Amino acid sequence: MMAWETQYLNGFSDPAYLCFIFFSTLLSYSFHSIVNTVYTDVSPRHDWNARNRKFLYLSLVVSAVVCGAIFITNYLHQIFPFVVAGLLTFVYSAPNMEGRIFEFMRRIAFGKTIFLAFMWTYATTILPLWAYEPASGELINAFVGSRFYLVYAICILFDLRDREEDRQKGIRALPTMLADTPVRVFYFGSLAVSAFFSFMFSWPSITATTLILLAPVIISMLGFRFVRMKDKEIVYFVYLDGLMMLSAILHAIYLISITFVFV
Repeated sequence: MMAWETQYLNGFSDPAYLCFIFFSTLLSYSFHSIVNTVYTDVSPRHDWNARNRKFLYLSLVVSAVVCGAIFITNYLHQIFPFVVAGLLTFVYSAPNMEGRIFEFMRRIAFGKTIFLAFMWTYATTILPLWAYEPASGELINAFVGSRFYLVYAICILFDLRDREEDRQKGIRALPTMLADTPVRVFYFGSLAVSAFFSFMFSWPSITATTLILLAPVIISMLGFRFVRMKDKEIVYFVYLDGLMMLSAILHAIYLISITFVFV
């Protein structure tokens, strides 16, 4: 949905990339779960991964085959941006692997939060534009800024959830190094910057797209205490992940309404 929104706002359609980003996301999550050997013994995710190793390997293989086929068929001439995406994915998962070099990466991984936010933005905003050559020179800077700082704030909440686990691993993300008050400053400051870019997207006018981009920002501001009081996985994987693609869902509803209702 996030990649589709990028295509929609830039005026082009590339269904092959939407398929690619779906299976590459499945591939990266499967890879991360398989190689993550430094979970704490009491982690629910550690237990789930241990019980479902065969499923994870099957998901990894199927996703890799589909991604490879789509890439060879459609994007072989654009190899560099996809190699960058692959390297980013590996670097994110590497600190969770065993070995001296990966222990070293955990010690220097100061920017886990910002790195993850950049990965989300790159895969859903920058790469689809880069992959589609006619739109490669039409990168909407305000839209990229709005998305990055929204995702960055949401990633802060995920890292707050994983604070103790990251400390045990030795991963020094922002929430593991700072107290709650400065973390809140970063969180709400990031959302304020996202709101600024949302306004700048269509400045000096305010359009439906402006309001749609602002919707997840406002909900994120109002929902900080709610998320911090909950520790259930469904809050993070439905509510927070849902906020990342909320503007895309609203854009889809808006597009359907003006196509079939007002025409």
